[in-house]
Amino acid sequence: MIARNAELGHKLSYMRNFGHNGPEAFQGIGINGKMSEAHAAMGHLVLDSMDHIARSRKISWEAYRDALGDITALELLHVREGTDYNHAYFPVVFDTEARLLKVREAYGPNTSSPAVTSSPRSTRCPMWCPKHAL
Repeated sequence: MIARNAELGHKLSYMRNFGHNGPEAFQGIGINGKMSEAHAAMGHLVLDSMDHIARSRKISWEAYRDALGDITALELLHVREGTDYNHAYFPVVFDTEARLLKVREAYGPNTSSPAVTSSPRSTRCPMWCPKHAL
């Protein structure tokens, strides 16, 4: 990637890396733009299986939702009607940082990335609709 100045170069770099600057630092909204030829080839190989993969992801996502939906300490993702969601992630928001840290201690740091406490939530995102905004 080439940019006209260092500031834009850094911004583009963060955007390409999910907006992350390490496991605990969040610089903004981004995408996974680090795809290599090997990643593209692997993606091409699974194209014929995508319907099955999408159905399997949805089943797993719904099982998590059903198992965790009544836990008041968690806020779950509400997918807006009409959204074509791929069910690749199951994000949750903890009611307190202390609870988040307790879970991370029990299950390891890779269970939440980036840390919920450092991630801005965008209500403009078509998939994210916090319960309090409904």
